[in-house]
Amino acid sequence: MALWLETKYINLISNQFTVFKRKTDKLYNVRCPDCGDSQKNKLKARGYFFEKQGKWFYKCHNCGYSATLVSFMKKHTPVQYKEYLIDTLREGETKGELYSKPESPKSSLYGSKQLKLITKVSSLYHSHIAKNWIVNRMIPNKYHAQLFYTDNFTKFTNKLLPNKLKEMPKDKRIVIPLIDENNNLFGFQGRALYDSSLRYITILLDESRPKVFGLNNVDKDKKVYVFEGPFDSMFVDNSLAVCGSDIIQALSTVHNLKKNNIVIVYDNEPRSSIINSKIDTAINSDYNVVIWPQSIKQKDVNDMITSGMTEANLKLILDVNTYKGLNAKLALTAYRK
Repeated sequence: MALWLETKYINLISNQFTVFKRKTDKLYNVRCPDCGDSQKNKLKARGYFFEKQGKWFYKCHNCGYSATLVSFMKKHTPVQYKEYLIDTLREGETKGELYSKPESPKSSLYGSKQLKLITKVSSLYHSHIAKNWIVNRMIPNKYHAQLFYTDNFTKFTNKLLPNKLKEMPKDKRIVIPLIDENNNLFGFQGRALYDSSLRYITILLDESRPKVFGLNNVDKDKKVYVFEGPFDSMFVDNSLAVCGSDIIQALSTVHNLKKNNIVIVYDNEPRSSIINSKIDTAINSDYNVVIWPQSIKQKDVNDMITSGMTEANLKLILDVNTYKGLNAKLALTAYRK
């Protein structure tokens, strides 16, 4: 396999280490993910990637773990490992550990014809603006291969829907695909990476479909959390998100979704008459709703996570503060104050 491709993947996985230092072109120093290096010193780094005879290897001088780069990725960075396998197959390499089973329909949809026009976030270098944005927002790694980047959102949109958008300056955006229960792409949302009057733009390839993210991954027979934005939903398992439309209206168009299983999570804005009105409408419509406790100061879930809250604590807060009916009315009255 070409050395340049393995070098590319060392850079792609670099953001997943708490310590990553480039010593030379043929040597990188990292904090070992296999042993954790040191519980007392968070800056201790005794793991090394090194190039030898045209191939990259890993070795930890603390625990002794050693492996080829490919084996290391298979164990510690499975998303990038799968991306690597695809790249090697494109190069015509199909032997040994490069062999992989055919992708399932669910994984192959992210290589669909439309999405091949743009770039997966998992394939971007760690210094790329989109990669930095995703990493800084602490979006879980499993979503990096399900999110995309384009430096010209208008051009991408107009290739799929001619003359849909007028040309815009600074049109670099993260693209969030909308996939249905049958793994079909029916739309996408673009998140601007620069200041824009249109921070989010939602495009439907099929106008009859609801603007809902996560339909391809949700189990409708279990509790389903519904958020106002896709990024918030990525921190809670079995979640949906509504993209730029009314939650209750959007949910009414989703088939086989039981109202008793739904928990609606609005942003935490107790002084917003608009948010309070939406919560009140959801209560009157007999939905379960989350009423945030006064101890939570952040506006949305993503801000809570970047402020230090763990996903486990977030889930606990959501479940403890879920209300319905009269109890929800009383909780909303206290929340408004």
